[in-house]
Amino acid sequence: MVPLKSGRLSGTSVPLRRDDIRTRGRTRLSCFSRIFCGSFRASMGILLFIAIILGTQPELVRAQTTATYDVTFTGNWNTQSTPGGVVGGAHFTTLIGAVHNSDVTFWAVGEMATAGVERVAELGITDRFETEIRNTAGGTVKSTVRASGTGAMGSNTLEVEFSRTHPLLTLLSMIGPSPDWFVGVSGLSMLDGSDAWRSSHTVDLFPYDAGTEDGEGFSLGNQETNPRGTITSLRGQGKFSDTPMARLSFTLNAVVPPLEEGEEKMCAVSGVTDDQSLRRFVECAAECIEGSSTFEETLRLLDEFRDDEGTWNDGSTYLVLLTGRGGVYFHAEEREAEDLDWSEVLSCEEGDSVLDMGAGEGCSIGSGSGYAHKFSASHVPLAHGGEFVLVGGFDETPGGEPFTGMIEAPSTQAGEVDTDEELREFVGEAKRALGEAFENEIDSAQLRGILRAEGPWREGDVYVYVMDETGMVIFDGEDRSREQKRTDEPGKLYVIDRIANKGQEAVGHTVGDFWIYAIKVEVSLDEGEDSRVYVVGSGYRVEERLDVGDQSGGSNSGGGGCAVGGSGSGSASGLFFIGLALLLMALFKRRSVVDKMH
Repeated sequence: MVPLKSGRLSGTSVPLRRDDIRTRGRTRLSCFSRIFCGSFRASMGILLFIAIILGTQPELVRAQTTATYDVTFTGNWNTQSTPGGVVGGAHFTTLIGAVHNSDVTFWAVGEMATAGVERVAELGITDRFETEIRNTAGGTVKSTVRASGTGAMGSNTLEVEFSRTHPLLTLLSMIGPSPDWFVGVSGLSMLDGSDAWRSSHTVDLFPYDAGTEDGEGFSLGNQETNPRGTITSLRGQGKFSDTPMARLSFTLNAVVPPLEEGEEKMCAVSGVTDDQSLRRFVECAAECIEGSSTFEETLRLLDEFRDDEGTWNDGSTYLVLLTGRGGVYFHAEEREAEDLDWSEVLSCEEGDSVLDMGAGEGCSIGSGSGYAHKFSASHVPLAHGGEFVLVGGFDETPGGEPFTGMIEAPSTQAGEVDTDEELREFVGEAKRALGEAFENEIDSAQLRGILRAEGPWREGDVYVYVMDETGMVIFDGEDRSREQKRTDEPGKLYVIDRIANKGQEAVGHTVGDFWIYAIKVEVSLDEGEDSRVYVVGSGYRVEERLDVGDQSGGSNSGGGGCAVGGSGSGSASGLFFIGLALLLMALFKRRSVVDKMH
């Protein structure tokens, strides 16, 4: 490894403000802004003095660095909350929101709804609102909060972490079906008036109107409100009574104490000046990944790692995430280096491989110019045991070799896919390969490298992609830049809707001149772990075909489905209609000639 440069860029940057979200500029903070500095003893002395003077309150836990809560959403949509009756299919859509500070407000009564809030309120779709969360000024948001929706009287519990700098929660969910009605909270603080974490808290949720779509009943697809209105409360109005539609319950789970005196996290690359600060920098970044509650939060963090004008990357000092077997899962500088085998590349100063360390351990690399830290993050997809090694301190990336072999080639290869039946077989083989990788504990980076290489799994327009059930692209055999983000491609969004929301096992669909096919895959990475749902798909270009629309079906060893094959019934029906058209034309022409004769 090349030694670190002594001159590092120390500046930070703040993204441009969005006009439709009220923010006040603030310097970007790291690790979703989890930086705490100061004297522990001095702080405790002041708190002790206040406690002696004012008396203690044993039911409250003094606010410290971070606090984790179990947050339960419970639906209460019944004839008490809607006296006119409960509409068929009544439900609450995906819960979406953020943990943040007071420098941002995502929605408020009396103000116009943002485009993201409008999309949630009208359709229950969260993508645009999540983009608004990601695009807030640096340091304002600690994490995105997301959980599945519930039935009218259902409930769902999720774990949410707050910090002293980011104690606020914004959350919303569409009342479905409805024109633009939703429930939620805006800027709810987990700190009480005495600056202590609430030990428990319950909030009744009442309906709101986003002011974007007309309608007085529980229906979708109504006319747009013109002129656009503001967000208003519907409590006790129209279809709703004074009984809450839902509730949020908060139970304090754990409080993480502040650092001991003399300890300091190093969560900004601008502070890396020596080996010791580099170690603290890498450990802080690893802690951020490990502390992310969802893969989506981790992806937001990895995006920050790539930003060479941000907190984590100055162009000469950057981060690389390795799997427990040495595959490059993430590279902040060179996407082309991802999927390479680094198992034989990096060693500790003592000579042992960085992969041989125990969880929580770290070591300097080479002459101390780099540092590696091992940790666990079970929420990251396709990673057996969730073991990772985070490495930082590069001027130039080390070399590495592509992974090879260990997965049997498909019986129908990418270059042989010319019909719908062959595409189904190819996707079925991809499902088989995914299962084989899990069963044999093949490194996730190795699996990606094999599927990405030109050959049996990729040729021309035919390649494999893998998504989770939310539409997050885990792997894309054609374009790395699509990975580690939620898809915005219409065809893939259609597939996710059919499989994740409609419960189909397989989906075939025409998109432009492509016929795409995808199937549902349920896998369990580790013993005792709940199965995870993935979607595996592919497609091929069809020069001439009738638009047969959606052709879906159940799954089997080959992927199932009822897609019309190019050499099957679809072709036969096409020839039939062409022949019928020619016959009618001939009859019409003959009749015209006879008419002229008379």
